[in-house]
Amino acid sequence: MKKKKKKGERKWTQEDFVESLDKVMKQQEEEDPKFKRVHARFEPEWKTATQLIRQLFKAGDEKEETVVIEKIASLGEKMIYPLIEVLLVFKKVQSRKNFLLRR
Repeated sequence: MKKKKKKGERKWTQEDFVESLDKVMKQQEEEDPKFKRVHARFEPEWKTATQLIRQLFKAGDEKEETVVIEKIASLGEKMIYPLIEVLLVFKKVQSRKNFLLRR
């Protein structure tokens, strides 16, 4: 059912939508911190961070590792979440491996 527009109510702009969405996302993060990780995926730096993490695995020596680490760090605090996601994947793999070894 379509909601009727009240008299004198102005049309929502893109800025109104962005502001409302931001407010809802912050509320979600306060109620459940796991949403910080979910929302970080929407950041434009997420893709760059995941590409840099792949480079880190391929880095040949400590000097190369340091360069990549500094690039990741320069992306900002929220980009710790892609690193955590990689660690959680390793944790799941290790957990499965331990489960299979116990059999």
